[in-house]
Amino acid sequence: MVVAPEVFGIPLKHLGKRAVKYAKMALIFTILGSAGILMGEKGLAEKYQLEQKRHVLQRENERLLEEIKNLERKVTLLRTDPSAIEKVAKRDLGMAGPDEIVYVFDTTRSPNRDEQKSRSGLRK
Repeated sequence: MVVAPEVFGIPLKHLGKRAVKYAKMALIFTILGSAGILMGEKGLAEKYQLEQKRHVLQRENERLLEEIKNLERKVTLLRTDPSAIEKVAKRDLGMAGPDEIVYVFDTTRSPNRDEQKSRSGLRK
């Protein structure tokens, strides 16, 4: 009669079954853990979204820094250059120099048909 060897008082054939059982459980926990890492509350999907948002915010920050530099240049010009002040006053405020004439054209108003005919000499 052949007797199976024992390890720490446990027959070897039971030890093999337990090892397979624990290996299966470890594999299941590994798969569940990986899914949790990938899809969980603080998972890789959220990390990717946050990276995209950070990238967008960095571009916006760079654009705003460039805008600030341009505005600082304009402020410096307005503080130091009289011709820049004159240019802004003419463009934005509609001002003119003492020897200048300003013509204002009303482009928002469009004449109706009767006015057009009376101007061209055609009447009903």
